[in-house]
Amino acid sequence: MGAYVLRRLIAAAAMTAAIATAVFLLLRAVPGDVVVVMLGENAASPDKIAAMRHALGLDRPLLEQYAAWLAHLARGDFGTSILSGRSIGAELAVRVPRSLELGVFALAAAVLLGIPLGTLAARRAGRPLDLAITGVSVLGLTFPSFVVGSVFVLVFGLVLHWFPATGYVAFSDDPLGHVRHLVLPALTLALTFAPVVLRMTRAGMLETLSQDFVRTARAKGLAERAVMVRHVLRNSLIPVITVLGLQAGELIGRIVLIEYIFNWPGVSSLLLAGAFERDYPLVQAVVVVVAAAFVLINLLVDLAYMLVDPRIRLA
Repeated sequence: MGAYVLRRLIAAAAMTAAIATAVFLLLRAVPGDVVVVMLGENAASPDKIAAMRHALGLDRPLLEQYAAWLAHLARGDFGTSILSGRSIGAELAVRVPRSLELGVFALAAAVLLGIPLGTLAARRAGRPLDLAITGVSVLGLTFPSFVVGSVFVLVFGLVLHWFPATGYVAFSDDPLGHVRHLVLPALTLALTFAPVVLRMTRAGMLETLSQDFVRTARAKGLAERAVMVRHVLRNSLIPVITVLGLQAGELIGRIVLIEYIFNWPGVSSLLLAGAFERDYPLVQAVVVVVAAAFVLINLLVDLAYMLVDPRIRLA
């Protein structure tokens, strides 16, 4: 087991380094002069261009820039934001936990909705309850997250006043207010992923229910609940975990829109602000952090495989 975990950790570290290198090279391969774009053509005097190049280290050879950037990155130093003048690392330290909290709660809600409903649908396969659950899941797949979010803002925020429509309150300032602000954006994301989890759970359980070991477990006199939980559900979780990993990667992209709709001050709003203001160091840092988060998600999925299926530990 230790060797498997070590291999996955090395692979994740190598992938993160490769992504960081790709981000570094791609941003420097963008057509045009990045400094002129950042300053604006009207304000880009030769003196200002030279000063900005020196401040960003772009007047040095490419390999020297790359080595210096990696050295700073390894220390957690992402540079200084041109937009705010603050440390980018300090900005990310504030914004990343907010986006992480939103994503974790959304995935947790999707699992808590999708797996029980998928299990129930599999146990009632072909019956009215199964048809109703799968029909609702198909309906859920048809609505984009921005439509669901807009409806939630209108109905639950502006009409019924059950939850705040938009905004953010720090947990340390008002715990209950923080949770109330979190509910709508997290539920919006969860409802876009729960149907996929539901359908994968149902399909996996239906396939597992037809296996010989399930009939053997029932023939031995095990209670139906034990058969479903210990044998059927556990052996059906591999495809569910796979789709959760894929959905978590997609979640990173969807959070950009959801944070914008609900005015949730996370990494996405920081990225958009940096892109609009042409804050080159900020955009570079955020892209690296987001890509590293995706690699981390895939690492966690691999480790979850090992917990669900012991055979993987021996691979």
